[in-house]
Amino acid sequence: MMKTLLSVPLYLLLLDGVSSTSVLLTATATPQYFTSPNYPSNYPSNVDDTIRIISSRPDWKVAIEFTDFRLESSSSCTYDKLKIYDGEPIYSSLEGTHCGYNEPDHLFSSSNKASMVFKTDSSGQYKGFRFKYFASEDYPFEDDSVLRSTLILYICLGVFIPIGAILFLIFIVFLCYHAGKSKRTRVADMRIGQQNMRAQMINAHHVQGGHHVIPVHTISGPSAPMQQQPPMYAPPPYDTMDYSTSGVPPPFNYLDPDSSHDKNQRLFSF
Repeated sequence: MMKTLLSVPLYLLLLDGVSSTSVLLTATATPQYFTSPNYPSNYPSNVDDTIRIISSRPDWKVAIEFTDFRLESSSSCTYDKLKIYDGEPIYSSLEGTHCGYNEPDHLFSSSNKASMVFKTDSSGQYKGFRFKYFASEDYPFEDDSVLRSTLILYICLGVFIPIGAILFLIFIVFLCYHAGKSKRTRVADMRIGQQNMRAQMINAHHVQGGHHVIPVHTISGPSAPMQQQPPMYAPPPYDTMDYSTSGVPPPFNYLDPDSSHDKNQRLFSF
């Protein structure tokens, strides 16, 4: 019977036209909801309401969570405002004065009581507010800072991981391209070096003179791109050697694929 009486609003009509209402709410473990007058329609003018919330268990505290909030906005909440207290309005600290469209933060009272004071002026009516209240032994809300940090972390991961993957692929392609380019450069340098060495050997052969002929066979079939055998050294036939003049054996002959003595034979000597 006492709970029923405490939950019924008490209305006081003042002579100056301001409607003053005192409401006492009992918070239990089951969440309940409370709204401003006429919600979701606009609240009336000249309202002065006091809302007191007490926990059904003395050792439990009051938890309040706003789900909607629309008041007249002003820089210092001069016109319409909602004041939230951690306890009774007179004997407890003011948690904050709120107006505009920003929902107040969650409130978890330090005792088994919490209260609010809702005041409006004669103009500028809005939708008002709606909040959920219940009693709890432990803090029931997740830390907003943790939620914001987690959200920021997820956003950063969602943005930077794809960008990092793309940059990594570009880096791999860059390395592969330059590795292939370096290999091609080394092969080209080796070929140039071989060509220079062969040219030097050919020039030396021309200077020293002397000839010894070795037949060269043209390569056909799958090895067609390599039309000739590589340069090779061969000793002269001993049955043709003539030591009568100098007493020194003739030099070995060098076969060069780029110079031809006739169609089938090419000759240069050291």
